[in-house]
Amino acid sequence: MGAQPPSTVLLGTARILVRDSRGNEQSVRALLDSGAQNSFITRQCCQRLGLVINRSLSCPVVKGIGGTSKATQGYINLKFYSRIDRNVNFDINALVVDRVTERLLTVSVDTSAMIEFKNLTLADDTYAVPGNIDMLIGASLFPHLLLNKKVRGNSSHTAAYALETVLGYVIVGSAPIIDSISATSYCGMAVEPLESLVCKFWEMEEVNVPPIASSDDRLCEEIYVRTTVRDRDGRYSVALPFKGDVLSLGDSRQMAEKRLFCKLFF
Repeated sequence: MGAQPPSTVLLGTARILVRDSRGNEQSVRALLDSGAQNSFITRQCCQRLGLVINRSLSCPVVKGIGGTSKATQGYINLKFYSRIDRNVNFDINALVVDRVTERLLTVSVDTSAMIEFKNLTLADDTYAVPGNIDMLIGASLFPHLLLNKKVRGNSSHTAAYALETVLGYVIVGSAPIIDSISATSYCGMAVEPLESLVCKFWEMEEVNVPPIASSDDRLCEEIYVRTTVRDRDGRYSVALPFKGDVLSLGDSRQMAEKRLFCKLFF
């Protein structure tokens, strides 16, 4: 069996049109993600478009793989248009974050091995080269973008597909790359907060030995429960716990007074 050619996995991206604060259309590169409950936009993209970020949020923190949390910076409401049909447009509410993801792709795709997609109207004509992601379109809108057709890249069972959407054909799946040396893989990794790791460390180091109360310990606790009171100033007072009969100490008051007077006057 021959070695498998180097490849990468394409995530569905599309170039959409958004009007900036001056009414001019600008191209925005979006990641289509059916696994996201929200839509997102980068702060840098908001600044480029001149959009005002709303700071009042009912849910300012989003969670990802492993329960990791990330604070958002607000939200915006915007309308975007399809590049291939201006009549196709959607209103979207997007949370503002510093970054949606790393650059996609991490390597360049060999499009010469994907000639089946050559004559298709692509949603993202830069899908084969690394680039920044400005926006993520989540699951609430994702099914409304899909149409019926799909085109298979080749006869391989792992070949990429071109899925028809109202934004154009979106390329997803495994694809050959040009330079395998520069290929980089990313994995989702949940990093626990430092305080959680320290807490677990001490829990592992702690010896789980049940407390053994002696008769003296129990007696002290009984005295504490029986005699503890709170005075008018809010302070607590408790009787001193004596071991055995307190009268067995004898009459030591006179001796103590004599020693005190000696220290004071001599």
